[in-house]
Amino acid sequence: MKNILFSKYLIAIVLVLLTTLSLGSILKLLKVTPSNIDISITIKAERADILKVFYRSKDEPFSEQRTFTKNIESSEDFYVMSIRIPCELPISHLRLDLGHEVNMNRIEIKRIAMSSMASTISFGSKSIERHFIPNRYIEAQENSNSIVYLTRSLDNKYDPYLKSKDLTKVIRRLKQRSHSIKKPYLLSLTLGLLICFYYIFRDSEHHLTELFILVFFALISLPMIGTIVRIGDLESQEQRTLHDAPAISFTEQFPATFTEFYNDNFGFRNLMIAIGSHIKVRIFNSSINPEQAMIGKHKWLYYSKPSIYPSYSHRNLLDADKMNKLFNMWNSRSAMLDSLNIHYLVAFWPNKSTIYPEFMPFNMRVQVLDTISQSDQITNYFNNHRFHFSLIDVRKALKEAKHENRLYLRSDSHWNDYGAFIAYQSLFNQATQKIQISPLPRELFKVDKVVRSSGDLVKLLGIKSSNAFTELVPRFTLLEKNIEVKRHQKKGKHGTYLITTNEKAHDDRKLLVFRDSFTTALVQFISLHFKEVVYVKSRYEHKIVEETMPNIVLDGMVERNFVQGL
Repeated sequence: MKNILFSKYLIAIVLVLLTTLSLGSILKLLKVTPSNIDISITIKAERADILKVFYRSKDEPFSEQRTFTKNIESSEDFYVMSIRIPCELPISHLRLDLGHEVNMNRIEIKRIAMSSMASTISFGSKSIERHFIPNRYIEAQENSNSIVYLTRSLDNKYDPYLKSKDLTKVIRRLKQRSHSIKKPYLLSLTLGLLICFYYIFRDSEHHLTELFILVFFALISLPMIGTIVRIGDLESQEQRTLHDAPAISFTEQFPATFTEFYNDNFGFRNLMIAIGSHIKVRIFNSSINPEQAMIGKHKWLYYSKPSIYPSYSHRNLLDADKMNKLFNMWNSRSAMLDSLNIHYLVAFWPNKSTIYPEFMPFNMRVQVLDTISQSDQITNYFNNHRFHFSLIDVRKALKEAKHENRLYLRSDSHWNDYGAFIAYQSLFNQATQKIQISPLPRELFKVDKVVRSSGDLVKLLGIKSSNAFTELVPRFTLLEKNIEVKRHQKKGKHGTYLITTNEKAHDDRKLLVFRDSFTTALVQFISLHFKEVVYVKSRYEHKIVEETMPNIVLDGMVERNFVQGL
């Protein structure tokens, strides 16, 4: 009996080897001609815009008839945008038009990749500099592992683009005939194992049971196979840093750290997360990651992180001691700045849930206490006392304006350009006695709409983008073409600052803004009024005030992070 079993398993092993080698060799001979070339650009932009990709052959000029268009999303993080070009098109040169938004000013590109079934050719920051040349409307600055492109107007014209050198050899390589099946021997091994299992269990009375066992073992083997060969997975969309592989050691901590690394990096992990998230969103209208983001009415997304819970549920109210401590801090800070002839403005930008509570998911709405919020507490205290500084509360203006236009992004935690514009008007109207500047009216801006299907909350669902969250978002452009706001980054003593300059501004004073990500959409409006504005992504630091010596300080944070450290 043992000899029979040994012979049976030996024959099965031989079948696996023969199938793997023979079928793998046959599959390697099968080649197809690629039908498309995919251009992927890892990009980060301050504002939404439009990217145009022009193509031409050696003997032809660029023309509007030979273009592909893609929306540029406003994002604080890098994301990948892709454009597909049919292989039958004659291509030797490309031109990347970096939008038409005169207030864009800054675009950062980390990587440009061109891929087909034949191969993938990737251009990092150094290669981009060599192969894609900016025109005179662009100033290129290298920034660690990426390139920052600062766009500008010249002679009332704005046409920034990158023009490639001759890419004929690159395109020829991408158009080569390629294996129709990737990893042919891996596929052959899988088929060989299936034949092996069939041979072993073919005389069994429990075919369905064995088939179920076979499928089960195949499925649980996929992550291990994916980890070894690294194929077919997607880029992680999680808003966190994944664990790196630990150095092999015989310490007590190594098993735990290796487990954390493997849980973040096993094969097909991101693909499985994306598939599961799409199913939950599309079919069950629920989040795969409810402790981070949740889906409300009409596919509105909301932060549900534990750190945010006290803010939206009104459970972070301040007692009398903390309230006095907070206002004493602001008042002493204002008195110190007054002695330097610097005006001090304090502002908070409302949570999405504050302006749009009606779309919150039910299990978030029921957690909200029927009481005043921390922001109500602070504004009531301010209104009942006399202070030297100005406290800016833009909630009323936003709540009144939300019936006319959508003010926050459905798929993101931030406001859109409309919301930022209303907040900007309210900010300047409330601070006019201090700074003597009135906001610009809506009539001076053109408003376009661009398509957006992603956001920071969509990525928390494990999805890069989804049609379920597609929306038209506004994009403001100043109609006055003579006003040019320039942006650049500067390395200061205490960090990197975003600095805007406007030579046509009527006010010579310098503004210093302590900010978070909510202020990003305000930059385009605030910068119109001052010759120079310094934006620092930080809470208030007096050493930065001493370094920059502004005339006005704006200390503005999102509502959920408004009060910290008391």
